[in-house]
Amino acid sequence: MPRGNSLMIGVGGSGKTSTCKLAAFSSGMKLFTLTLARNYNLESLLENFREMYENVVTRPKVFLFNDSHIIQENFLEVINTVITNGMVYGI
Repeated sequence: MPRGNSLMIGVGGSGKTSTCKLAAFSSGMKLFTLTLARNYNLESLLENFREMYENVVTRPKVFLFNDSHIIQENFLEVINTVITNGMVYGI
């Protein structure tokens, strides 16, 4: 579906990450996930979204975000905006 989103929910060890990676590969999309560092913050998250959105027109991407990526609570607000609107305002 154009501009579609998906949310996978399940218990730990149920294969959500593997299923997401397989679906991205089989549909010809590039997998994009966060690489966390010690000083990762909201600005780092927004910078990663900038990088992801720069060339998404040429090759669609799958954004993989799991519970270990939630370092700050305001990350969830950004993710909610992405799921709801398909973009992050102000980046």
